[in-house]
Amino acid sequence: MDLFLEGNGAMKVVRSTERKQLEKLYLENGNRFLLLYGTAYTMKESLLSDFLSDKDYFYYRSRNVSPEEQKRIFLESIGKRFDCDLKDADYAKALGQIRKAEGKHFVLVLDEFQYFLRKDQEIMKALSDLKAGKLTSCPVMIVLAASSLAWTVRDFDEAAGKAVAAIDERIKLSDVSFLDVVRAFPHYSVADAVRTYGILGGVPAYLDAWSERVSVKENVIRTMLTPDIVAYLQNETNLTRRTIVELLTGTRKDADGNWVPLDEYGNRLKDFKKNPQVFMENTAKILRSVMKSLIVDGIKYHRIGDSEYYCQELFESEELKGYLESNMLESRKGVYNYVVYDSENERKFATAFEENEDVILYAKLPDWFKISTPLGSYNPDWALMINQNGEKKLYFVLETKGNIDADALRQSEKEKIQCGKEHFAALGDAATFMPVDDFSKFMHDI
Repeated sequence: MDLFLEGNGAMKVVRSTERKQLEKLYLENGNRFLLLYGTAYTMKESLLSDFLSDKDYFYYRSRNVSPEEQKRIFLESIGKRFDCDLKDADYAKALGQIRKAEGKHFVLVLDEFQYFLRKDQEIMKALSDLKAGKLTSCPVMIVLAASSLAWTVRDFDEAAGKAVAAIDERIKLSDVSFLDVVRAFPHYSVADAVRTYGILGGVPAYLDAWSERVSVKENVIRTMLTPDIVAYLQNETNLTRRTIVELLTGTRKDADGNWVPLDEYGNRLKDFKKNPQVFMENTAKILRSVMKSLIVDGIKYHRIGDSEYYCQELFESEELKGYLESNMLESRKGVYNYVVYDSENERKFATAFEENEDVILYAKLPDWFKISTPLGSYNPDWALMINQNGEKKLYFVLETKGNIDADALRQSEKEKIQCGKEHFAALGDAATFMPVDDFSKFMHDI
């Protein structure tokens, strides 16, 4: 690694050797497949960012989630990159989209790959086929990056299986050596250099933030005792480091590489200094909330066929036993002789169902009957069969808690209701989803 002293006395760590290795492999003919690894805080992200800055690429940072969720996020991400719908596709079809790069030398980066391969070996077979030219004729450079040194050295080959033979190169990101410290701080005495090297623990990111203009104690406070807010928010939100830095500083890089204002809020880091832990937790909470809202804004459901349905098994004996132990109302239109209610508002609804001549059949739905949404599942309260102008119409009724005014609902409730509406809209006229708090108004609206 190369070291450059900046104007503020801090040391800038640049991995020029590894950058040259990446450039050399990129310029070689044919497809290339390499493994880039090291310990945490080895400046891997900075190296990749510099390398990709002038190239056509797709970057994906793996999450520590289930194989199903990982695949879903990956397919969604690569689908957005190449403007296509990859729902329910396999990895081979997804990686085949690289052919749209129009013959350019393309770079595919799967960062923190240990999270991907630990739980899903299918991806390596697809990457091996991509390297072999079976999925696209476009020249491709595949980079698997990992910050788990022990796993990469000990477990990667076994997890990759036969596909490991496709790897052309392995680049290990070295730690800081004692010589690096001596070169970085020539004015240090031998004792100070030894002490600094011991404190740094070989971590390049610490050396990158170290300054010889302040005491060793102050450097330790700045670089090690202050929480790493970017890493924390990455783990909590899965956003890229660059996006997080832009949001925290209120600036972004323009086309010319200059940092310009991002919004009217400016730099938030002054608040971080007041109470770092509270700031990080609240920021993560806000980011997750905004990300969920963005997901809901663009959500779409697709009908998967006419063979999916719930049957009489919906009402199991365990649930019937629970009914007998709760408040009950005698029923002529329910699926059983009695219907349970958990609140006064539910009792009013059940009574209204019984008394209204247009209601043919109704049922209070069990807790496990749920609508899936990206924000978690949602449980409708009732299912109604209504005679509407001589036709039978099925309604799922949600939010009978007494107030469905948007201002009275929590943000998460509003977002789930929106997902519910989109879910049933995809079914066409087969069923209708409505949040209601008054049965008379409900009958009037339909």
